[in-house]
Amino acid sequence: MHLLGHHLVELGYEAYLHTPWINEKLRAPQLTDAVVRQHENEGRTPIVMYSETLWGNPLRADCIVRYAGNFLGLLGGPEAFPADQLMVWHSLDLAGDLRKDPDTLVLSVPTTDTSIFYPPSEPAERTLTSYYASKLQDFFGARAADYFNLPDDCIEISRSPVHAQT
Repeated sequence: MHLLGHHLVELGYEAYLHTPWINEKLRAPQLTDAVVRQHENEGRTPIVMYSETLWGNPLRADCIVRYAGNFLGLLGGPEAFPADQLMVWHSLDLAGDLRKDPDTLVLSVPTTDTSIFYPPSEPAERTLTSYYASKLQDFFGARAADYFNLPDDCIEISRSPVHAQT
């Protein structure tokens, strides 16, 4: 959703992220109390986008869009949402039976930053291994090592801007 906010701003739309940190390379300003008050004072109704894993409406928004980047309920979130919330799917496969509906909305945002992760220009021997398991940890309190046979020198890739290697 960070990249989606960034691309909306790049296209000239006003978009904010409600998150404790934002990648400094992205043009996606953080939603602050001051921005919320300004919108209220101007009588504006913001569109709030939540992921498929979030229960309820913590920002008490009147207009909600749900971006489903995974199968509903798979990571412990709701298995369905109210009909008045607009659903946008990362892929048709995630939409399940709704993929047959011509009005199903799909928005595939790249999940990898190719300015950081890209193959070498010349073939090279790989000497390191890494993994990303933030949702496994965040939603299930589990460790990747409990599910996968990871090498001792394996490096964790995390959403957090500062984290310890495991």
